[in-house]
Amino acid sequence: MNKIYFILIVTFCLVCSLIIIANGSTTTTSTTTTTYWSTIDSTSTVSTTTTTSYSTIDTTSTNQTTTPPSPINVEMIDSFQNGLKHTVPSLPGSQRALIFIAFCESAGTATLNSVTYGGRPMTKIVQRSVGTPSQNYTVAFILNDANIAAATNDTFVVSWSAAPTEVEYTHVFLKNVSQSGPTGATSSNVATGTPNTITAPGLTSRSGDMVIAAADCGTRSTYTWNNYFTKRVQYQLPTSTATAATKKGAGISETASVSFYGPFNQQVLIGFVVRLSN
Repeated sequence: MNKIYFILIVTFCLVCSLIIIANGSTTTTSTTTTTYWSTIDSTSTVSTTTTTSYSTIDTTSTNQTTTPPSPINVEMIDSFQNGLKHTVPSLPGSQRALIFIAFCESAGTATLNSVTYGGRPMTKIVQRSVGTPSQNYTVAFILNDANIAAATNDTFVVSWSAAPTEVEYTHVFLKNVSQSGPTGATSSNVATGTPNTITAPGLTSRSGDMVIAAADCGTRSTYTWNNYFTKRVQYQLPTSTATAATKKGAGISETASVSFYGPFNQQVLIGFVVRLSN
């Protein structure tokens, strides 16, 4: 214990001596120590923005245009022509049909018994006559696609029961025609003296069918078609007038009606439906 006290007393005396020496020195050395440190200010906020790039699919900006398919109808490949020749049109067309219509005025009875095209027999659709002994007469025939393809030439050959006094023919190639049953409803009517406007019973049609009508009058003048039928041809023969018209079927009953301008003695009207392919 005494040793410990002795050491403490000696240490204390040495410290005091150093203090006395320092205070009594005439030369004072001042040493300045500068310490640099980094200060983190907790009140300062460092904001870091992270930008994320990504691909966005905007479903509203997709521009898809869908074109609906064009409706299919029985249509003419070429125009109505007259005479006894008609070259198969080079324009494309599938499921074709050839329509042939004859108009005649005769001093007696004359019936068109048969027609061939390029050696292929055509099928009679409808016929009607009016008057005796002087007669006006209209008849229509059809030929399907297979027989058109098999035809050896472009000429019609007609066979009459008796030679007509005056006659005219018209014909047209169609496409999109049913090959199993190319024609549908038929109708006809006649008039003698009155009425001037002649109308046939309604023809049941489907949408896309074609309705064809033809008329012949024993007087020379002009025809106008009614009920939105489109006149395709009109022929003025020496003593008679003939005309044909078409209309696209709308799935309703179509009524063929035609008005003759001027006095007449008798006239005949036929109508028939060419059916759209299935």
